[in-house]
Amino acid sequence: MSKPQEARKSGPIRRERSWPTPWRALDTMLPKMDGRQKLRMRRLKMAMFSYAMWLSLAVFAFVTGNMNISREVMLVVIGGIGLTNVYFYAMIRSGLNKRLTDPSMTIQQLVIAFSWAIVLMMASSEVRGAMMMVYVVTILFGVFRLTRTGFMAMTAFALTGYLGVVWADYTLFPDRFDASQEALRTMVLAASLIWCSWFGNYVARLKESLRNRNNELSEAVNSASREATRDHLTQSFNRRYMMDCLSREKMRADRSGSTFSVCIFDLDHFKALNDEHGHLAGDQVLTGFAYLARPDRRGWRRQVLRTFRRRGIHLPATEHRRRRWPQVRRAPASVYRGRRVRG
Repeated sequence: MSKPQEARKSGPIRRERSWPTPWRALDTMLPKMDGRQKLRMRRLKMAMFSYAMWLSLAVFAFVTGNMNISREVMLVVIGGIGLTNVYFYAMIRSGLNKRLTDPSMTIQQLVIAFSWAIVLMMASSEVRGAMMMVYVVTILFGVFRLTRTGFMAMTAFALTGYLGVVWADYTLFPDRFDASQEALRTMVLAASLIWCSWFGNYVARLKESLRNRNNELSEAVNSASREATRDHLTQSFNRRYMMDCLSREKMRADRSGSTFSVCIFDLDHFKALNDEHGHLAGDQVLTGFAYLARPDRRGWRRQVLRTFRRRGIHLPATEHRRRRWPQVRRAPASVYRGRRVRG
């Protein structure tokens, strides 16, 4: 006795019942994410990881006394960053981001990330050098979406924010302001941001070129596959496809014990039609008959052009007593110039 028969005799397999959790119930209520939404969610999780990494370093500097800010400011920064990530997560998970011009919300995320870095630099001058590194890491996320104009705009926004921090430091704390040191920091930051923008734009263009090449290659492969398995005139499956189909169907029938049928038939008086109306009319008859005998019109699984005027249809899970040959004989072969062709 085979294993499938033993399994059927032993009865249905019992599966443990999984009780739905609140998170699973909430997930079922939300719309399912397509491929692009899943990609945006993965990028957001990368941004969340970056937030967590840099925020952990800031908390460590605060706890060890290397960041001179109040506890209230630190709590506001942590809470604000957390709410920011919750907002972007809710937008992507609910699908509301699709209503925006840029569903990835790349510019919004970069602007908010730069803004939180500016807040930390303004609150504590001790971490200003570390926040400059955050600037560089943040702008590299623009590789996913930004163009050259977007990179330049983000570079200008980041430099303007840093110059605002320097101006506020000069205005509020003129005694601790070092003009030469701040000028050097500004030049280094500007050079780093401009280089990152150029490099990010280059990677973005390379990525777009690769995407276009992949699309062209995929279309070429699909076209070649279609030409290899279909007849050029009637767009029906050819003999090569039919032989593969029969091999797969025979293996499936051997496993399940089911049956299948193959009908092969000719179009009557086809040579007379070619002699009287020409080969162009014969091509139209073949094309029209292939349209009438399509699987989606008759419920047949496969159809194949065997010779110039001989056709075959594969009928899976059928028996000799239930064959559909009368349907084929009653179907008209084609219509040529409004006249029914005898078939």
